[in-house]
Amino acid sequence: MDNDSGKVYAKVIQSGSPGKVRGFTDNVSNYTPWEDPTLSRGPETEWNPCPDEKRFLEAMHKDFKAAGIESVYFVSDSSRNGHKTDRKHPGEWCNQTGVGIGARPQASPISGMDYLDAFYWIKPLGESDGTSDESAARFDGYCGHETAMKPAPEAGKWFQKHFEQGLKNANPPL
Repeated sequence: MDNDSGKVYAKVIQSGSPGKVRGFTDNVSNYTPWEDPTLSRGPETEWNPCPDEKRFLEAMHKDFKAAGIESVYFVSDSSRNGHKTDRKHPGEWCNQTGVGIGARPQASPISGMDYLDAFYWIKPLGESDGTSDESAARFDGYCGHETAMKPAPEAGKWFQKHFEQGLKNANPPL
């Protein structure tokens, strides 16, 4: 990451009232693993120097502090990132196959990362990201990708098959 993102966030925070925040959250409704050394700056992630959430938060913390943001703490959504999904590209986001529940909610989960307040489950596993029905008014093409589980209900509706897969692939196991 570069310090430009930190500067943008600092400007937004300073423009508000009272001009400060308690912290930030990451990975909400996403599948990006906490730490995955196999995700490197290759053809799939060359645009992203932080392809897993640990590297992303390390870089954000550094950039935000350098930009003068005083309170830089994070809560990381680990509800759906316990198992590497089958996605072919990091941009694929809809009802990914291979999903697994990640780390259980826990305060101060990583030694040496005092700015990570907690792992928390924000997006409920089993809540559909969107429908795979191409004729539906709210259909999004990402929900039709080969790595999206089908058939999938409308966004926000219960998706039992996706929930069951998440339980089966939980890491750590249930």
